[in-house]
Amino acid sequence: MRTLRLTMLAAVLALVGMLMPGHTTAQQASGTASLAPNAPVEVVKTNGDLKIKLNFQDTPLQAVLEYLSETAGLTVVSSEPLIDGRMTVISRQPIPLQEAVTLINSILKEKGLTTVLTGKVLKVVTVAKAKTESLPVYSGRDPDAVVPSDDIVTFVIPVRYVTADALRENLQSLIPEHASLEANTDGNALIVTDSMANIQRLMKIVAALDTHMASVSEIRVFRLTNADAASAATMINSIFDNQSQQSGRNSRNTRGGNTRGGFNPMQMMMQRMGGRGGGRGGRGGR
Repeated sequence: MRTLRLTMLAAVLALVGMLMPGHTTAQQASGTASLAPNAPVEVVKTNGDLKIKLNFQDTPLQAVLEYLSETAGLTVVSSEPLIDGRMTVISRQPIPLQEAVTLINSILKEKGLTTVLTGKVLKVVTVAKAKTESLPVYSGRDPDAVVPSDDIVTFVIPVRYVTADALRENLQSLIPEHASLEANTDGNALIVTDSMANIQRLMKIVAALDTHMASVSEIRVFRLTNADAASAATMINSIFDNQSQQSGRNSRNTRGGNTRGGFNPMQMMMQRMGGRGGGRGGRGGR
């Protein structure tokens, strides 16, 4: 009988404990923690601008893109498998959507993938195919104005002193297989499609080469009154070609004290133009 009373008392105490508010709250809190952990994507709107916080720890890439699609209102299009990729990215402070995509691109690069954000459509493609997509296009020649990242873009780099064709030949070996480098002859500019980080590096090289040529060369424009520009250019090129061929012979004559074989470009030019060069009384003298 005593055992029966103790059993009934224990049951009553247990029932009272379950009905207490503190117990109920603790149980609900425990259930919430296990069923609804911290949201991996948190949307923050500041002055109408959409910003997000990311909290992914060893999360499948497919799940990350699904969270972005649901939370940020993106339409994710992918023809590449993402089932074997995982990522960890945490941003305690809210960041713009484009920066969030940039972080994801850094992870996707290890898989040979990248994303192209066009409006509200986020397309996942291979890095090799990215250059054929509708990429952002920028223009400039200041490397410090480029923020290095793994985003694939197209950049137009104007060139001042060096020809774009020559630069393309010299820099082609520095371009990855997935990138492209073209030269625009009419505008004397380079057109490169690559990651922002690689473009910044390439732009520094272009700036160094272009600045060096500016220090060793001088460009002047001469207006011709009585001669054709194309004919004059051909004649001048021929003169300097002859000069290079005779440089060895002239140096030997100078060392031997004989200057009669000296080369006079002005004299040759006047002779070809029909004048009398060399003498003080001739047309080429004064």
